[in-house]
Amino acid sequence: RAHGRAALALHENDLAIEVSRLNVELYPNSWRVYRDLAEAYHAAGDAAEGERLSAMADEMRNRESAIMEYVRSGAYDEARRIILRAHATNPDLQLLTPSRIGPYFDETLMSGDSDKALELCRIWALANPGTVGPYFSMARVYRSQGNIEQLRATYERILEIEPEGRSADTARRALEELNR
Repeated sequence: RAHGRAALALHENDLAIEVSRLNVELYPNSWRVYRDLAEAYHAAGDAAEGERLSAMADEMRNRESAIMEYVRSGAYDEARRIILRAHATNPDLQLLTPSRIGPYFDETLMSGDSDKALELCRIWALANPGTVGPYFSMARVYRSQGNIEQLRATYERILEIEPEGRSADTARRALEELNR
C-alpha cells in the first residue's frame, strides 16, 4: 500500500493506479486497498470509477464493522446472518481481517473465557472460508481446555485446507507432538 500511496503523493497517478490494482489482486478482501485504488482514480480524474470503488470499500468496511459489533455484543446469530448473506453471492469472500478479530480473540482467551473464544473462532472460520488462521486460534483454545481430541481434529482440518506450506508444516509438527 505504501508504494501506491507514495506514487499518489508524487502525483504519479498512473503508477498509483497500477500499484493499487496489484494490491487489490494481492488483498482482494481488504477494503483499505479498494479505498487506495479509489483515491488513485479520483486523482487521475476518473471520478466515476473512484466513486464506484469508494462505495465498494465502504460496503466492505461497514459489513466488517457490523459483524464485529454483533460479535462483541454476543449477538453471534446476527453476525452469522451477515456472513451467510454475503457468502450467498460470493462464497470465497473473506469478511473479517485478522487485525480486527485477532486482538479481540486474544483478549477473550487471555481473560479465561474459552467458550466465548471458541465461538469467536467459529465465526471467524465461517467469515473467512479457506483460511487457516481461525483454526490455529481454535487450536489454542482446545489446548488451553486440554481437549486433545478436538485439538487433533483442528490440526487435521488445517491440513485439509492447506496441505502444503508453512501452516501445514506447523500443523504436522503439532500432530506429531500430540501422538508422542
